[in-house]
Amino acid sequence: MRFLSLVLVMYFLKLGRVCWCAGKPNVLSINLSEGSNVNSIDIAKDPGPNVAEVNNEKDNGVDGKKFNVKDSVKITLVLDNGIQIWNGGDKNCTVITVLSKRGYSTLLAIRYVSANKNGEKKEESEAYKEDGNQWSKMTEEDFEAAYESMKDPPDAGKKGSQADKSSGAGSLDLSNPNALICKSVDANIDGVPSRVLIIGQDKTVNIIMNGEKYVWMGTSGTTCSYCIVFLESGVPKMILIQSETGNGTVQTFFKYKVTGGCFGKKKESWQQTTDYIKDINNLKKTNDTSTRLILDLSAIPNDGDHYKTIESKRGDVTVNYYATNSGHVIEKVVDGSADLWNADQDTICFLCELHSKDNSKLLRLHIKSGNYQFTFQSFEHSDRNWDIVTNADFNAKLKIL
Repeated sequence: MRFLSLVLVMYFLKLGRVCWCAGKPNVLSINLSEGSNVNSIDIAKDPGPNVAEVNNEKDNGVDGKKFNVKDSVKITLVLDNGIQIWNGGDKNCTVITVLSKRGYSTLLAIRYVSANKNGEKKEESEAYKEDGNQWSKMTEEDFEAAYESMKDPPDAGKKGSQADKSSGAGSLDLSNPNALICKSVDANIDGVPSRVLIIGQDKTVNIIMNGEKYVWMGTSGTTCSYCIVFLESGVPKMILIQSETGNGTVQTFFKYKVTGGCFGKKKESWQQTTDYIKDINNLKKTNDTSTRLILDLSAIPNDGDHYKTIESKRGDVTVNYYATNSGHVIEKVVDGSADLWNADQDTICFLCELHSKDNSKLLRLHIKSGNYQFTFQSFEHSDRNWDIVTNADFNAKLKIL
């Protein structure tokens, strides 16, 4: 199983039935000096009924295996097929929770009892993830975020509402986008300050992060192709992830949440949401009606009032990006006398990308419709005419342009 440092706390808390959301840790009455000759549990083996009760549980698509250590047994070592994961020393392990799901690293949480110099005992926990044949420790925050990423959404399998999560090596940090992986363009989407990230076709991105916080992870064969970050004072508050799966394209929204966390700490994480319309609308800088514009590719304004224009090079190909500024939306795209696109009711264009090489041109419009549904409309210019092409054709033609 591959890297996935996102899934333990909440699942462990649920399976372990323990949470320190407020107040002091529980004080236990376990006698650490008591115990049998057994001092280790190997999670790859059956410990036997005299050592621990083993229960298999399932929560939101995540398989959990819980070892409840008998009160008479003192466990100071936790192993995986003979490989040491945890050495508690004078601490006594009471519960081990192993989490697994196809396409993910195995995750593990250990609950144990420790005693201070005064003999007072308290219950604590540690979390781990499997990296290849080794286990490494996770923070409690990543443990919490891990569970949110691994579990199935309530409407799993419904197109357009689910993030297919994948394990893979390609990652993208939205707080500091790598220009070798994606093109980042700031735009204003119908009054909402936003950042659009277009991931290169030859790049494989399976993990989306924002700083040290995980946002999304894809299952094997699922990659992220497109992101929109919705901002408040330059800070990401909502994120749209578009992923490509074996069953088609899926768009999923994530919200940044700060809640009362467990282990005596607040919880900060990105969580999938289907209730995103109000949250994004709350990020609008103005409720006034936006000025509706006609974008003429033959005469782009350079004053910066209506559009933000960015030019870049990709080999011999010149790429021009036209992004709307605050208070403006595109309702029509033309090239001189040629009409290319007209907005339907409740539809706007907020970003255009024009790829040019010699006499060949490819155009892609980024379109918002309805309640934040995002699509593309693509065109090819050849023989002095503009023709509509599918997004798949656009991508194929762009590769050979």
